[in-house]
Amino acid sequence: MASRKHDMFRVALMLKAKGRYGRSIIEGICEYMKSTRIHWDFLLEEDFRSSPASLLEWKGDGVIADFDDPMLTSLLTKVDMPVVGIGGTWQMNSPAIRSLSYVASDNVELVRLAYQHLIDMGLPRFACYSIESTIMNPWAVERARAFRQFVEADGHQAEIFEGIPTHALVWQNILEDLARWLDRLPKPIGIIAVTDSRARQVLQACSIAGYAVPEEVAIIGIDDDPLLRSLSRIAISSVAQGTHQMGRTAAKMLHRQLTGTPLRERHMVVRPEGVNAQASTRHSSIMNTYILRARYFIRQFGSLGIKAAQVAEHVGCSRATLDMHFMRTLGKTLHDELLSFRLERSQHLLSETNLSYSDVAMQSGFTSLQYMYSVYRREMGCTPVEYRKARCAGLL
Repeated sequence: MASRKHDMFRVALMLKAKGRYGRSIIEGICEYMKSTRIHWDFLLEEDFRSSPASLLEWKGDGVIADFDDPMLTSLLTKVDMPVVGIGGTWQMNSPAIRSLSYVASDNVELVRLAYQHLIDMGLPRFACYSIESTIMNPWAVERARAFRQFVEADGHQAEIFEGIPTHALVWQNILEDLARWLDRLPKPIGIIAVTDSRARQVLQACSIAGYAVPEEVAIIGIDDDPLLRSLSRIAISSVAQGTHQMGRTAAKMLHRQLTGTPLRERHMVVRPEGVNAQASTRHSSIMNTYILRARYFIRQFGSLGIKAAQVAEHVGCSRATLDMHFMRTLGKTLHDELLSFRLERSQHLLSETNLSYSDVAMQSGFTSLQYMYSVYRREMGCTPVEYRKARCAGLL
C-alpha cells in the first residue's frame, strides 16, 4: 500500500470498548492522535461483530486488534493491510504474530506487583482466584502460572481456584463455591484475583462467609477499574495495567506503517503502571475479634452515616465495651475510628471525583456539610475546598 502522509486513514479498532481494558487502550490511541495532530476515521469492533470475516473485504487502511481473541488473531493474519495486535506476553513467541506488530501487557509483572504488595502488607499466605482455562482467556492462565511460580519460589504452597464463568443463572452458586474455597484457606491470607471483577466476587463471598476484609482476607485485583471499585462496599486494591501506554504505542506503530516509516521494533512489552492500594489490602495483624468485626462493619456501611451504637450492636456488645477494646488495642475510641474512615473516604472523593461538597459529605457519612468542614479544620487544618485545591495542584 502506498504511504499517505496527510490523508484520512480508515482504521478498524477491534477492541471491546465496554470494558475498562479496551476503553483505556482506545483512550491511549486517541491521546496519540491528539499529541501528533493526526486524524483517523475509526470503525469500532461492534461494526464487525455480526460478521468478523467481513474485515477481509473491508477497504480500510489498518487495524488495531485484541489478539487475546484467538479467532480474531487467526483472521487478521490474512488481511492485506497493516495490523497491530494487542494482548498478553503469553503470545510473544507465537508464530501467529511473528510477522505482525504486537504490543503486550506484561502479565508476569502484573502478578509480581500484586504479590509483592501483599507481602509488603504483612500477609503470610497467598492464594489466587482465576478463571476456568479456555482458549479465550490465555492471559488468565499466564497470570495464574506466574502466581504459582512466585509463590512456590518463596517456599509457599500455591492455592489456585478457577471459578466458572460469570452468569446470572449461576451467580449464587459461584459465590457459594467461592465461600467454600475461602473456608478451606488458612487465615490470614492474601488473594490475588486475575481481574477486578473476580476480586469483587471474592469480596462478596467474604461477606457471605463472614470473613473480615482485609484482616482475615486481603484482596487485590488487576485492571484498576474505578467502576468496579465504586460498586464495592470496600474499595478494592488493584494493579493498573499500562493500557494508555499500550494504546499510544499501538497507534504509533500503526502510524509509522501507514506512512511508510520503518519500525524500530515490531514487538513491544508495556510495564504496568503500579498498584493502587485501597482498603481491601490494608491488612493489620490485630486479631481482636471485637475490633475485626467493628472495622469490617464500618468499612461496609460507614459511608451510610451509621453511628457508634449501631456498630456496637452489630458486634454484639455495649458501646462502652467496644470503646474499651479500641482503647486498649489501638489507643483510640470507636468514634475516632468512624471519624478516620469518613475523613479517608471524603479525601478520596475530593481527590478523585468532581462531586459537590454536599455530596462528598453525604457519601462519606458525615451528618452535614457543616460538620465535615468542622472536622477538616480540626483534623486537617484546612477546609475541604482548600484540601481539594491542594490535591489538584499536587501539593499533597
